[in-house]
Amino acid sequence: MQTIVGLVAAGCGVSIVPGSVAALTGLGAVFAELIPTTSPVELALAIPRHGVSPAATHFVAVARDVTHVPKTG
Repeated sequence: MQTIVGLVAAGCGVSIVPGSVAALTGLGAVFAELIPTTSPVELALAIPRHGVSPAATHFVAVARDVTHVPKTG
């Protein structure tokens, strides 16, 4: 998130970021609360069918672990 906010601070545009990012100080950007707040959105991982690297395999395992999603397929 710091990279995105850094680009905003440098004048490269605007971005929607999680509200928790606004609590970080010294990033050089101004944050405006969006009202009404929205419900969490459903996310998915895009994973290649074949040739998944060890790093990607571990990332998927951690993502499933922290979200309590069982392995499918």
